[in-house]
Amino acid sequence: MSRNSRKHLAQEFEESSNKRQKGLHSQALAQEGDAVTSRIKNVTTVQGRPSKNRSGNEPDIGVIESVEIHDFMCHKSLEVSLCPRLNFITGQNGSGKSAILTALTIALGGKASSTNRSTNLRGFIREGASKAEVKVRLRNRGPDAYYPDIYGDSILIVRQLSRDGIPSQYKIKNGNTGKTVSTKKNDVMAITDHMAIQIDNPINILSQDAAREFLASTSPDSMYIFFLKGTQLMQLSQDLGVIRDAVSKIEASLKRKREILPEMKRQKVDWQTRLEGVKQAKELFSKLNALEKEIAWAYVVEVEHEIEDARQAVHTQELKLNKIAEKLREAESKAAESQNVVNRTRTSLEQKNEQLAPIERDMAVPREEMANIRNSLTNLKAIEEDMNRDARYHRTVLDDLEKKIAEAKKRLEMDQENETKRIQKEMDEIGEVITEFQNSVRSYEESQSQLENRRLTLQSARNNAEQRRYQVVKEISSCKEDINRLKKQQTNMLAAFGEGVPEVVAEIERQNWKGPKPLGPLGRYVKLRDSSWAAILETLLDRGLNAFMVQSHDDRRKLDSIMQQYRCRSNIIVGKVEMFDYSNGEPDQDFVTMLRILNFESEIVKRQLINMSRIEQIILVERRSMGDKIILQNNRRYPHNVASIVTKDGYTVGSRTGGLQSQVIFNPRSQGRLVADTRIMMQQANSKLAELQETLVTINREMEDLESQIQETKIEDQDLQRKIRKAKERIGRSQSELMRKREELQELVPPNLSALENERNEAKQKLVAVQKQFVENRARKSELIEKLRSEEEKLEKLSLAEQRIQDDIDALREQLDSEQGELNKNREHISYWNSKQDQRQEALTQAQKVVEELEAKLVETTRGATQVSQERMEPRANIQKLDTEINHTRACINEIEQSQSMSFEQIAQKAKMYIEAYDKAKAEMRGMAQLAKELKNALERRLSRWTQFRDSMTVRTKLQFTSHLYTRGYTGTINFDHIDRKLSLKVHTNQDISLAHSSSSKDSNGTQKTLHQRKDTKSLSGGEKSFTTICLLLSLWEAMSCPIRALDEFDVFMDMANRRIATHMIVESAKANASTQFLLISPQSTSINPDPDVKILKLTPPDRQR
Repeated sequence: MSRNSRKHLAQEFEESSNKRQKGLHSQALAQEGDAVTSRIKNVTTVQGRPSKNRSGNEPDIGVIESVEIHDFMCHKSLEVSLCPRLNFITGQNGSGKSAILTALTIALGGKASSTNRSTNLRGFIREGASKAEVKVRLRNRGPDAYYPDIYGDSILIVRQLSRDGIPSQYKIKNGNTGKTVSTKKNDVMAITDHMAIQIDNPINILSQDAAREFLASTSPDSMYIFFLKGTQLMQLSQDLGVIRDAVSKIEASLKRKREILPEMKRQKVDWQTRLEGVKQAKELFSKLNALEKEIAWAYVVEVEHEIEDARQAVHTQELKLNKIAEKLREAESKAAESQNVVNRTRTSLEQKNEQLAPIERDMAVPREEMANIRNSLTNLKAIEEDMNRDARYHRTVLDDLEKKIAEAKKRLEMDQENETKRIQKEMDEIGEVITEFQNSVRSYEESQSQLENRRLTLQSARNNAEQRRYQVVKEISSCKEDINRLKKQQTNMLAAFGEGVPEVVAEIERQNWKGPKPLGPLGRYVKLRDSSWAAILETLLDRGLNAFMVQSHDDRRKLDSIMQQYRCRSNIIVGKVEMFDYSNGEPDQDFVTMLRILNFESEIVKRQLINMSRIEQIILVERRSMGDKIILQNNRRYPHNVASIVTKDGYTVGSRTGGLQSQVIFNPRSQGRLVADTRIMMQQANSKLAELQETLVTINREMEDLESQIQETKIEDQDLQRKIRKAKERIGRSQSELMRKREELQELVPPNLSALENERNEAKQKLVAVQKQFVENRARKSELIEKLRSEEEKLEKLSLAEQRIQDDIDALREQLDSEQGELNKNREHISYWNSKQDQRQEALTQAQKVVEELEAKLVETTRGATQVSQERMEPRANIQKLDTEINHTRACINEIEQSQSMSFEQIAQKAKMYIEAYDKAKAEMRGMAQLAKELKNALERRLSRWTQFRDSMTVRTKLQFTSHLYTRGYTGTINFDHIDRKLSLKVHTNQDISLAHSSSSKDSNGTQKTLHQRKDTKSLSGGEKSFTTICLLLSLWEAMSCPIRALDEFDVFMDMANRRIATHMIVESAKANASTQFLLISPQSTSINPDPDVKILKLTPPDRQR
């Protein structure tokens, strides 16, 4: 231990023992003279001279301004404000007076046992309550305030107690703002120490039991103990005991060291002698040193040769790496060329797709025209059949007329005119019926034609509705699938990337891979900044989002096996990571591209999607008109570095060859792969499902209505057919009857030749008219057939054109697949040469690492050699020969060491150890002796100061005690026996003094002698004893320094006279001591009138019901 350490330890002992003594002792000595004078004046005052009401100003710190308790002891809630000087708390027994003093003790950090009210804090919680709270507000003003900038003009200390085992909690608050500053008990202790509040001092704050014990105490031993504790002399004595124990331990250690020091000295001399005996081996050690220097540099030379070989290996690897780099550049060149070829083919394919749209629109026109022509031909055919029936009928009538005319000529002679007229009339009537029914048939057929047109229209509408229904059902099914998928996504986002993807990802994590762990699905590392573009971007990227990426073919085969196991259909991309710069391929910053609207968690994924889908060159616009505007501003072409323009509703605008055409290339649909939060998509899907279901209901109703109308047309058509059939049957019957009448007319009367000839002519005219209509119908039919052929030829030409374009598209697709295969092959070559380059680079790095390690080894070896010999030495022989010579020299040294039974190094080490041990022990003894001396001196000084302080407190207490006894007319003194640690009181009451005067006499020398001695406290009455004890307590209080003094039931054993005087004494003491606050508790009322220095608090019994 150093001298400075010993001095520091002594200072620490001295300071720790002086902490409590310093403040109390200096204040007691400074005020001793004034206190004596003040007590003499008070005695005078008691005998008749008036005393002043106030003495000095109120204290700035340490004053208890208020005490507040909740659910504490018998009180549910109580708050009292206290006077800075004297406070009387009165009330009946059980009114909770002592709870205020107990709350004060608990709030300021006192133990539960010190209150004599409970052994633990839970005992203070009011019955029926689960917790209690006490609050004490302390004044904190003036120049000595405790951190006023933090705590304010007053400090509020809150302590919370709980029944459930939770430790009590402190809250120290700024009294002005109520803000909690601290919750540590140590800060409460720091505040009470700063304000000199001795909360556990049994004299400062006397609880009810402590007050009774003090007032009832008559034992000199216990009285002396109260004196030591109250003045803190006992604590100071314990601190001095700590120093005394430390001195004893140091002296015991010194005694042990002095006993072993001679033996240590003998060992030191012995080993010094042995060290001299082995110094003759010095020359051999010098030779050994020279050899070790030479072999050290021999190792350096050997490492230098190894470095030359390693550098040659590095050069070889660099040449191989350059060849691989050349192969890689060649493969990249071929891949770039293949990429250009693929791009050109894609452009051609896009152009062919663009050519299909107008052809399909042109083909729709002849198809519609052909359908109309076929409908017209069907109608013409029906008309033609009707005309054939009419022609056959007219021919039959004409043939019959020809026969009748011939017969009429034969019956010219027959005159049956009357019967002929009758039959002719009947024939006319039958002819009218036939004409009427023929008109009805024509009307029915016209209605039937109109009904057929209506039925065809309704069927077309029904077919359209059925097509729409099929589409809506398909969309509902798709929407339900989306909802089910989104539900799965809520538990596992990977479910959006297809069947088996979550299982594949989990399996990837479990497996070991030859190269880096497979990356995927790629969409897992991509998120949208604007979710409104989700459907478009998912459709454009599609399978690329589901793809996985590996860097070796072995890993591809392994991953493909895993995917087959879990039925995962995602693509696998094989390729090395290329962190290329894509900024030169981006369009102007004013455009929103797919790349700019996406957030990437992986730069590898970003560049892979750039390679696959050219996302950096695809512009996104809200509407087609915005795309047209961009193209028009660039001379009807795409801007620089733009590959395509896509709208939010799924159109591509323009083409790479120029123009403003728009084309629908896909049906946008989002699967939630690019959206972080699927709740919005779930809401949208549910809303869309509800709309589709409503649309389906509407379409079903529409179809039911159309079907009902179609059935109505069928029923009407059947009714018309029935009517036509009946009309034609009636016409047939009427015509048969007419024929029969004609035959009857021919049989009964001679025919009217002229009428028959007219009828024949009319029949001929009708037949000619039918034949003319038939010719016109045939001409119309031929015209329609020719027109149908023309439309068919147009359609065939368009179909051929479409087929040619489709063949071109198929050929281009096959070509694109072939070129894509070639591109993939070239990329695989790039991957292969990248792998080779990495392997060769790794070999080069390893070779360079070997060089670096050898160079580091050379530096280290050189450093080691330099430490052995600063000057470089060229070795005379190789390492093996030098090592042999070193071993021979060491053998010679060992022979010398064997004669000494120990090596030179061991002897030197042992000699050094014993010499240093002896010197160190000697130095430590000197240091410990000095420390013991300093501690003894410090202890003597502390004991001297402690004795002075005890004597000073003894004198002060005696003077104060005598002064207080005078107020009652008593005399007496305090006898201190510091050796036996006893304190006894001797008191003369006024009665004793009168008896002493009456029984006094003079001795033979004329000296007055007293026949009556002073009483001890045992001979005093209860009231006299209590008054005497109060005087002792006041004396001890005034000899101490504490801002708070509290006494519970101080007048418990006093009669009214002693109580009145004791109370008056306490009041006067309180008024005379401006820096102290008094709290006095009594169950009896007080006769003291309140004034600015006195406050009387009378408590009423609280409600003790739960």
